Amino acid sequence: MTPKVPKVYGIYREAATNRVCICVFDLVLAANAGGAMLLFPPFAASSAVRSGKLEPDLLETIREVLNICSRFFHETARVVLSEVCCDLKDVPADAAQVMKTPMLRMDVDADIKGYDEGRLALFIGKPVEGQG
Repeated sequence: MTPKVPKVYGIYREAATNRVCICVFDLVLAANAGGAMLLFPPFAASSAVRSGKLEPDLLETIREVLNICSRFFHETARVVLSEVCCDLKDVPADAAQVMKTPMLRMDVDADIKGYDEGRLALFIGKPVEGQG
């Protein structure tokens, strides 16, 4: 059984400063970005949204998309994707804290031509004191 996935959390870490950054895709964006990368027809991505589930191939593709999304943070931090979580309870404590009290947050409506519009949020944490 594939678990319900309301959001996908990409957790990024910067080795030099222990800074944590997060990119959160809502289910609509995750399904449609993964579907577009796999060349699925839009109705297949919509089906994943209706079911509330990301099949393993979509989830693996979203991991690749999130890996590319590390570039969103490169102006502020040189981060690499360290993990992907599909449930808020699985998000590490330090990343959950960054989402509560980020140094910077940006919310974005994302539209992939031919697919449904979704949302993503970017959270940048502060460098850990004494590092970098």
